[in-house]
Amino acid sequence: MKRMKSLSYVILMSFALSFQGCDNPKLKPPRPNDADEESARSIQEQAIDREFARELAKEFGKEFAKEFARQIKEGDFPLDLKIDSRVASEESAPT
Repeated sequence: MKRMKSLSYVILMSFALSFQGCDNPKLKPPRPNDADEESARSIQEQAIDREFARELAKEFGKEFAKEFARQIKEGDFPLDLKIDSRVASEESAPT
C-alpha cells in the first residue's frame, strides 16, 4: 500500500511539472505575421525542388540502366560474379 502511495505522488508530481512549463511565455513566443508569408513561399520552393529532384532522378535512372545494360552486354561488368571454387568447396564440405 505504501508503494502505491509513493507511486501516485510521483505520477502526480510529474503531471504537475509537465503542465507548469505551459504557463511560461518565454517557451513559445508569438510568431510575427511575416513568417506566414515566408513559410508559404518556402513551401512552394520546396515543391519546385522536389519536382526537379524527381526529374533528375528519373534521368539518372535511365542513363544508369542504359550503361549497366551496355556493360553486361559487352562483358565489361566490373564485378566478378563467379564463385571462387575454394569457397564453394568449403561451404559444401560437411562439418
